[in-house]
Amino acid sequence: MRAESVCSPDIPPPSLDLDARVANAWAHYRSLGSPRFVMAPMVDQSELAFRMLGREFGCELCYTPMLHSKQFSTNAEYRLKFFTTCPQDRPLVVQLCGHDPPTVLQAALLLQDHCDAIDINLGCPQGIAKKGNYGAFLADRDWGAVQGIVRTLHNNLKVPVWCKCRLFPDMDRTIRFVRMLEDAGCALLTIHGRTKEMKGQNTGLADWDKIRTVKQALRIPVFANGNIRDSNDVLRCLEVTGVEGVMSAEGLLANPALFSPLVASAPKLALSCRAAEICFLANHYMDITLTYTTPLKFVRAHLFRMLKLLLAEFGTDLRGDLHSAKDFAQMRDVVRLLAGRVVGQPCSDDSREWARRSATLETAATTASTAQAPSDGPNADSGRKRARSTTEADGDERAASPAASHSEKRPHTCVPEVEAESCELAKAAWASAVQAVQNALPSLSGELLPAALADSVTHALSLCSACGLVDAVVLPAALDWLVPVVLAPQLEALQQHCTAVRSGGAEVAADPICALARLVGAAASLHLQIARQLTTCGAVGALIDVLVSAAPSLPAAVLPALEALWCVLSTGSAYGAPASTCVGDDPLQLLLSRTDLCRTVLSVRTSDNGPAARAANRILDFLERQDADEVLHAILTA
Repeated sequence: MRAESVCSPDIPPPSLDLDARVANAWAHYRSLGSPRFVMAPMVDQSELAFRMLGREFGCELCYTPMLHSKQFSTNAEYRLKFFTTCPQDRPLVVQLCGHDPPTVLQAALLLQDHCDAIDINLGCPQGIAKKGNYGAFLADRDWGAVQGIVRTLHNNLKVPVWCKCRLFPDMDRTIRFVRMLEDAGCALLTIHGRTKEMKGQNTGLADWDKIRTVKQALRIPVFANGNIRDSNDVLRCLEVTGVEGVMSAEGLLANPALFSPLVASAPKLALSCRAAEICFLANHYMDITLTYTTPLKFVRAHLFRMLKLLLAEFGTDLRGDLHSAKDFAQMRDVVRLLAGRVVGQPCSDDSREWARRSATLETAATTASTAQAPSDGPNADSGRKRARSTTEADGDERAASPAASHSEKRPHTCVPEVEAESCELAKAAWASAVQAVQNALPSLSGELLPAALADSVTHALSLCSACGLVDAVVLPAALDWLVPVVLAPQLEALQQHCTAVRSGGAEVAADPICALARLVGAAASLHLQIARQLTTCGAVGALIDVLVSAAPSLPAAVLPALEALWCVLSTGSAYGAPASTCVGDDPLQLLLSRTDLCRTVLSVRTSDNGPAARAANRILDFLERQDADEVLHAILTA
């Protein structure tokens, strides 16, 4: 069939026999120092400054972002903008994509004197790759073209040609494909342990057993890619798969020092906990960008990824400031302010903050010990299956989709025994809060959730976020239970309550409204999927009603309602997603049509100099960024 056809007879096979090529492949790999710890190619993310940061903390080999062969070979401006390196940036692999052998070769010839190998992207699963006929789609559609590219580069370059690909659903077909690459001249293969269909909500776990099967089928060096979150995963992957090296994308974006504990020559961060390490790495990365010029949007994206856990726990109000920062100085101010919150005062270590967090977790565990964790609630088998389906996807797909970068939480990498204890305490707090709410639901009958219960869930969400348990513990329960079973009816009850308040038929339920707003904001800030689900349940409309109806008689509700609305909006937009993907078309139109919201937010901004005014500004900035005439008119005439 066409997908497994051979390349054109005009492209000759490799001149050396397989034995000689395999020997040369291993000799070249050893000449690079036999690298084991590898930074993946990441669009707009594995740029020179981040590569230099990674090298300082244990990356032994780095890949450039994927470059488009046709654009690189024909556009000098594209070459200057998207490929930068320096003498210290070695060993270096440049990744190219394309489907036409002569075009890919033309780009590779321009690059071969500036790198140690050329890698062919045969793994990108994104729609843009389907449209451009490269990546995983070329690998699936046209083996003849793939074989022709590898042969052409092998026969005409001074440096080896490497390949990066994914599994096929059929393992026999996978083995035939990778052996074809080896026969065509590939000198090193990186295998991502997922199929091209495993992306987004269907990501799932990478299959290390199948990577091992690929490794055993080949004679050339092999790297593994997928499921690399921390240094323990690196060691386990090497042991399970038997590969020569491990490649990480997501893990390094969250923690650029991921490989540091495994490399004797790499510096070890002698700081009291993960929070202090990440603040240091964020500042150090910005220092590096002063030497290696880096586009502002790249720096912003890296800071969001590195600081995600800390922003969720200590700086939800700072996310908008980081998103709207106009220069490096403003970004550094955000990091400095966040570090000050984490460590107690600027530039000190954060042993006090870690002690405070540990004490909070111990208190939560004491409370949890009096309650039994639910056996058939939101943490049951269906939730666990969903958790497995949303686990990290290292590599191509993350780099090509900046909005998806908000879909995951990373675990802390502090002292293992402290981390393990903290995670267990956070899980216990979550189980206790879930059980308490489940027990209370039958008796609510359309009433608002008691403030103490809502705050207990908010607190448990914060603890799970701090310990990196969002994907494994919170996300399944949130999507299957918290949002549809708890928050959806609560948002409906909130709107009914606001209607009654407007008509004079009810007094404002102060504490429950504030607590529910805090819970909605905390849930939305954790995950893009949760934020989207909340919007379908009417979160935007309910929060607007709180602001324009209950708030005049309840000033205390203004700040939590504004912050919750901002979390629902910004969970996607601050990470590059258009507004319609994070709040949906209908909620966005609702925002655009509510001139009373604009008036309320404007009044808050002009009458308050504190956090509420800053939250109001973020909402107005968001609305103005939609370039909607209705919003601009409403703001100007309010």
